[in-house]
Amino acid sequence: MVLYKRKPVTMTPVPAKVDNNTEVWVMPKSGEVFTDYESYLSRFEFCNRKKFTDAVNGKSGLTFFAAIDSENNSSSDIDKIFPDALRDPILRKVQFSDISRIDELVSFVYDEFRNDYFPGEEVGVTLDSGEVYEGVIREKAKFPQLLNPDGSIQREAFSRYFVKLNNEQGDEALLDGKCIKRSRRLFTKQNLRSFLKSSIQRDMFTGAPWLVKEHLARQYRLPMEIPPHLAQRMQASPQPGMPRQPHGTSIFNKVNGRKGKNLTVGDFEADGSPQGYTTPPLNGSKFPGYQTAAIKAEPQKAVPPPIKYPIDDLDVPARKTDIVRPDLKFITSQSPAEGELKMDYVGPLLEIWNTLNVHSEVLSLDAFTFDDFVEAMKFTSDDVTCELLEEAHCAVLKTIVNDEGTLQVTLPDMIEDESSDEEMDESEPATPIMDAPAHATRSRMSNISNVEPEESNGRSSRTPAEGRHRPHRTAELLASYSWVDRLKARDFAHGGWQTIMAGLLHQLSLNPRQKSECDKVLSKLVPLEEDPSQESVRINYIRLDINLRISALQLITLLCVSTKAVRKYLEEMSEEQTRIRKEKLEHQKAKKEFVAKLNDLETQKKILLPDNLPDSPKEEQADPMDISMSHVDDTMDTVDLATSDMDEEGGRSLRRGNERKRKRDEDTARREKLREEKRAKTNPKQSKEFTKLLKDIDKLKVDISKREKEIAICDDDLREANCQRTKVLGRDRFWNRYYWFERNGMPFTGLTDGSTGEYGYANGRIWVQGPDEMERLGFIDLPEDLQRTYIQDHGISVPDRKTKEEGSTSLRTANEWGYYDEPETIILLLSWFDDRGVREKALRKEMTAWQEPITDQMRTLKTHLDSINQDDVDDEPVTRVSTRKKTYVDVEASSQRCLRWRNLTAIEKHGHLHSEQPKPKEKKGKKEAKGVAKVVAKGKPTTRQGTKYGK
Repeated sequence: MVLYKRKPVTMTPVPAKVDNNTEVWVMPKSGEVFTDYESYLSRFEFCNRKKFTDAVNGKSGLTFFAAIDSENNSSSDIDKIFPDALRDPILRKVQFSDISRIDELVSFVYDEFRNDYFPGEEVGVTLDSGEVYEGVIREKAKFPQLLNPDGSIQREAFSRYFVKLNNEQGDEALLDGKCIKRSRRLFTKQNLRSFLKSSIQRDMFTGAPWLVKEHLARQYRLPMEIPPHLAQRMQASPQPGMPRQPHGTSIFNKVNGRKGKNLTVGDFEADGSPQGYTTPPLNGSKFPGYQTAAIKAEPQKAVPPPIKYPIDDLDVPARKTDIVRPDLKFITSQSPAEGELKMDYVGPLLEIWNTLNVHSEVLSLDAFTFDDFVEAMKFTSDDVTCELLEEAHCAVLKTIVNDEGTLQVTLPDMIEDESSDEEMDESEPATPIMDAPAHATRSRMSNISNVEPEESNGRSSRTPAEGRHRPHRTAELLASYSWVDRLKARDFAHGGWQTIMAGLLHQLSLNPRQKSECDKVLSKLVPLEEDPSQESVRINYIRLDINLRISALQLITLLCVSTKAVRKYLEEMSEEQTRIRKEKLEHQKAKKEFVAKLNDLETQKKILLPDNLPDSPKEEQADPMDISMSHVDDTMDTVDLATSDMDEEGGRSLRRGNERKRKRDEDTARREKLREEKRAKTNPKQSKEFTKLLKDIDKLKVDISKREKEIAICDDDLREANCQRTKVLGRDRFWNRYYWFERNGMPFTGLTDGSTGEYGYANGRIWVQGPDEMERLGFIDLPEDLQRTYIQDHGISVPDRKTKEEGSTSLRTANEWGYYDEPETIILLLSWFDDRGVREKALRKEMTAWQEPITDQMRTLKTHLDSINQDDVDDEPVTRVSTRKKTYVDVEASSQRCLRWRNLTAIEKHGHLHSEQPKPKEKKGKKEAKGVAKVVAKGKPTTRQGTKYGK
C-alpha cells in the first residue's frame, strides 16, 4: 500500500465500454488502463514524483514505481523472518481493532504476545537442572484465573506447554512460560511493525478500525463481517475529500446539484465522481471483501457506563449476602452506676495512656499496659498507695515546673480571679471585720475567725455569695503556700501532689473553655462543706470518681505535651528518624549491589554447571563372594545370642558375644568406607573455579540476609521514633475510625526491660471510634431531600443501612469507643470490608499489612488475662505490714496487678521515685584557709598558736 502525502494512492478506475480494437495505454506496476495518451502522460508524470512512501518500512522520497518495488521486497523479507506460528493469533487479535496509532497498536500486540507461545513455534527452553535446549512447542494448555468469593484473585491465569526437545533422544518436557523464551532476533517491535503494516489496512476517517487484507483474512479464516457498532461508525463518517453534508441532503444530490431527486447507483457511476468525491460502497466499506452486519433501526436503550471502582463507600451498592460486622466489645456497661467508668471518658483514658507510654522516656516512666492503667485509675485505698497512679501524676507535674521553679507552660493569670473577687465583694454589704493583708496567710485567717466567732457561727469564713460563684475553696488551701512553690520543691508526699493538682486546676479554671471540667473536679477535692487542708485533699482524691480522675489527668497531660522538654524530645526524634532513613538507604544500596553481583554469579553458575554435575548413580552389583549378613539387625542378633548363651550355660559371661558384635561393627564401617571411596572415584571432582563460585554465592546470600535484617531493624526504629502523632489505621464506610496504638511510637510488645515487661503486650486491641459530628451530619444523617434520593438509588436510608450492617454494636458519636481483642474477629472484619469503596480499600490494605503483629499481641493478651484469672482463683489472703504512716502489702501476691508495677526507670535515672522527696545533694568539703580560726570540741575558736580566748 503505497502512500502519497500520508494517504493511500487512489487508483484510476478501469474505463467502461472499451472495444477490442481500441488503442489503450497501461501504466506499469499499477496496471491502470488509459484510452487517452494525454491522461496516461499526466498519470506517468504523477507517478514519477519523488513524494511517495513505502508503507511497510517507512521509506519516503520515492517514486511510485520505486515505492512498489520497496514494498514488495520488504514484504518478502518479513515473510521469511516472521514466525508462521504467530501470524494467525496476531492477525486475529488486531482484526477490527480501533487503536488509532500504529505504534500504540505495535506496543499493545508486543506486550500481549511477548510471554505467550503457540504450537509449532521454535523456542529455547531451560530445564530445572539448568540445561538449555532448543525445541518446538507441540501442545498448549490454558488455565483460567480463579477468584475468591470476595472478588480477590486466588490464582492468576497461566499456560503450560508440551515441548519436543531437539536432542538425540527426542525427549519431551512439560514446562511453564517462565522456562521458555523465543529468539530475540525474530520477535521484535521492528519486525512486528513491518508485519502489521504489510498485513492490515484501514479507512482514513477518525476512529476507522484496522482490517486484515482480504487474501490474508481468507487464508487464516478470520471473521470478515464488520461488527454493527463499527459499521455504524463507518457509515456515519464522511468519506475522504467529501465535506460534511447537512441533515437530509444526500451525497447523490450534492454531486449532480439536483436536490430532491434520488439517483441510482448506475446514474452515479455514469456521471463519475467530480471534485474528488469517492463512491460510497454499498456494504459500508471501501474494502469489497468485507460485509457489514445488519443494523437494526430500532432505538437502543442507553447502556450506563460501567462503574470504575473504587468509589465512595456509601455509593457502593450493598452486597447480596447480609454480612454483619463482628460485634464490638466495650469496657463500660450500657448504664454505668455511680462511680463506674462512663463512655464519654474512654477516649480521654486512651489518650492519656498512649501519651504517657509514647513519651515515657522524657517523663522517666516505666511502660505499663492499658489494663494496669485502667485498674490503677479505679484504685481506691486509704492504707495502700498505688505507685502507678502516683508516678503518672507526679511525672507529668514535674514537666510543668522545672527544677529551677520556672513555669514551662502558659497559664491564665491569677490576677483576673482576684479582680473578679474584688468586684464581687464590692457588690456585697461591707462587714466590719479586722483589716487583713491582701494575701492573708493561713494563721492570719484563723486569727480573724477567732476574733469574731459570733459572725462565723462555726461555718466557713466564705460568704454565701462567694460559695455560689465558686464551688470550692482552693484559694484558701493555697493562700500561704502556692502550688508553684510546692511543685518547685517537689513536695509530693502526704497529699502534696494532690494539693498541687488542685492549685493547677484552679488556675486552669480561669480559662472559660476549661472552667466547667476544672470546677467539677475541684468541687470534690476542695468542697465548700469542709475546711481545706492537705490531708483532706488527699483523702478526697482517694474517693474521687474515676471519670473525674481521668478528666483531671487529661488536663495536665495536655499541658505536658506543650512543654519545652516534650517539644525538644519530639525534635530529637525527628532528627533520629532522618538518621535512620539515611542508614536504611545505605543498607538498601548495599543490598542492591549484592543482588546484582549474585545475579551475575548465578549466570556463571548456569554456564559451569553442566561440566560439574555428578554422573547419574549406577546400581551397585552385589559382590558374589560377600556372604556377610549386613541386612540382619546386629542388635537383635546380639540379644538373641546373649539370651541363648544364658539359657545354655546359666550365668556365663557375655564376653564372646561382645567380641562378635565388635567385629561386625568393624566390618560394617570398613564396607561403608569402601563404598564412599567408590563413589568418590566415579564422581568427577568439581573444578576450583566452580567451587570458589559456589562459596562466593553463599557469601553473597549471607550478606543479603544481613542487609535485609538491618533494613527490618531500621523500619522498626523508624516506627518507634515516629511519635509526633497517633496514626489511624483508616475509616470504614460509616466513617468509624480504627486505631492500633502499637503501630507507632512504641514497640509492639511494650518496653520489655520494665517491671511488667514479661507481660509481652502493651494494649493488644483494635479500637474503633464512632463518627464525629461533622461526618455524621454530612454523610449519615442527611437532609430529607438527599435521604430520599439515597433511598431511591439503594432502597434503604443511610442510618438504616448503618444499623443493618453494623449490627447491635453500632457507634453513633465520636465519644463512643469499642474494641476487638480476638484474632478470629480480625479475619471476619477483613471479610466485612468492601474493596469497592475508597476508605475500606485503604483500611483493609493497612490492616492486612499489620495483621500478623496485631493477632500476635491479641494472643499474648488472652494468655496474660487467662493467667490472671487462674492466679486470682489460687491466691491466698494478702499479708499486710503496718507502719506509722502507710500500710504496705506484698505486691507479688496481690490480686490487683497494678500494684506490681514499679517505676524502675525513675529509680535508675534519678535515684528515687517521682513521688519521693529528692535526696539532698552532698556538699563537698572546703579546704581550710590558712590563718582562719577553727572550732574545737567546746565550740570556742582557737588562735594560730592554739591558745583559747578567755584564758
